[in-house]
Amino acid sequence: MKKTAAILSLAIMFSCGTKESEKNTAGPVKDTAAGASADTAGATTETEGHRKYDIKSGIVSYEIKMEMAGVVTKSKRVLYFDDYGVKECEEEYKIDGTGAETLDKRDFVKDGQRYICSVGSKDGLKTKGSGYGVAAPFNMDEASTMKDNKFKKLNDETICGKTCNSFSMETPSGLITMYGRNHIVYKTTLDNPSMKMKSETVATDVKENVEIPAEKFEVPKGVVLQNM
Repeated sequence: MKKTAAILSLAIMFSCGTKESEKNTAGPVKDTAAGASADTAGATTETEGHRKYDIKSGIVSYEIKMEMAGVVTKSKRVLYFDDYGVKECEEEYKIDGTGAETLDKRDFVKDGQRYICSVGSKDGLKTKGSGYGVAAPFNMDEASTMKDNKFKKLNDETICGKTCNSFSMETPSGLITMYGRNHIVYKTTLDNPSMKMKSETVATDVKENVEIPAEKFEVPKGVVLQNM
């Protein structure tokens, strides 16, 4: 159950994006690390004993759209992973009015350690890696075991030329729908009418079994980390 709760929490974070990076403060970075530890407490580390993903390496680019009270914001996220998910990195980019992209955050797992780096504020945290690493995995079987969530298997959908399985479930944050294959999330939507909030995170490009740049598992230049 704790493993499934971890998936759910990470999936909601995945769908909504992280607002803390926009504030450029150290506090929210700590909140992110603390939240990750809480969500995955007691969960089996995904890379211990079996593979997180079904392919050795990959690069997945996502477009994120969030609508809150009629205001729409856009951002970009890129997932990098190697060794079937033992090494994993997510980068978040801000997108300005001209469409220009600026790296705002790098969050990665390497050698059993997790690094949360805020490029904008030049700070971050280093903590022990645990639970599901950085990104939410796509796992329909585990999601279906959650009680009182109105789990529903949906029709397959083609995303980036790949056939993806999908499901939906009710959560305290709203109706969440996930699409994926090879345990990789390809698309996540979240709809919460009471909060007038909608979000969609969808893969726009997927590269499988490719070489991952070593720099993606390094702390960005100028960022100073604190141990947690």
